Amino acid sequence: MCKFLETLILLKTISYIKGQKDIPKIKYVITLDSDTNLVLDTAKELIGAMAHILNEPVIDKNRNVVIDGYALVGDAVRSIVIDTGNNIINFYYNKKSDIALTVSFVEKKTNKKLLVDRTVNNLTFGESVDISELVENIEGYNYIESDPENLTIKHTDNAVILYYEKATINYSIEYYYDNVLDESKTIVKSGLYLSKVYSYPDKGDGYIFGEAQNVPLTIGAVESENVIRVYYYTDSYGGGDNGNTPDGNPDIYQKEIIFCIINGT
Repeated sequence: MCKFLETLILLKTISYIKGQKDIPKIKYVITLDSDTNLVLDTAKELIGAMAHILNEPVIDKNRNVVIDGYALVGDAVRSIVIDTGNNIINFYYNKKSDIALTVSFVEKKTNKKLLVDRTVNNLTFGESVDISELVENIEGYNYIESDPENLTIKHTDNAVILYYEKATINYSIEYYYDNVLDESKTIVKSGLYLSKVYSYPDKGDGYIFGEAQNVPLTIGAVESENVIRVYYYTDSYGGGDNGNTPDGNPDIYQKEIIFCIINGT
């Protein structure tokens, strides 16, 4: 039997079988005892079970032993006594439960890493992983998808990439008149996280412009901090011969000085 199996595996010419010179490549060999019957289609079921990815062990070809995917249950070495009865050795395996998974957090458009890779340990071979449990909340970003979409733990090289995109966040433009906020003039807009806002609508309404704060505005993750403040002021005097006409400068920055003549001097 050993010589026959060696012939099949190494594709040697079977010199001891009359009339047989060449044989096809053999992938599976099922050996039976003389008193064992193989039920129809049983071979297909056996081969299907062996070929399934979750049942595929990793074999060290030099030592011809299973080294990954499954772990041997019990002692590595045992002694048995051969007698005249049925001498059978059963080897039992458990799925390995010390497998690691690497999780990466990446911006979809740029492939920029948003967080340091995270390692999830003590996973079991063949285990299905719930991707939603791996998602982290990242400030300013929304989770969109993973690669792969579904993950089953293999014996090695387990990794998943979680993709994110910049969130759309609100910002406000507030208008102040003589340093008093007019809430009816406030504008609320939105933009992508970390994008910049360089302009704002003019709402002088008879006032003169003073200053604009937080321009350009870089949109952050906290909406209450995304505020542009625009200041307008009254200009009613300071110009003309008598100083009673607008002069282009805010009144708040000017003082009226009155000179009085005493005793004709």
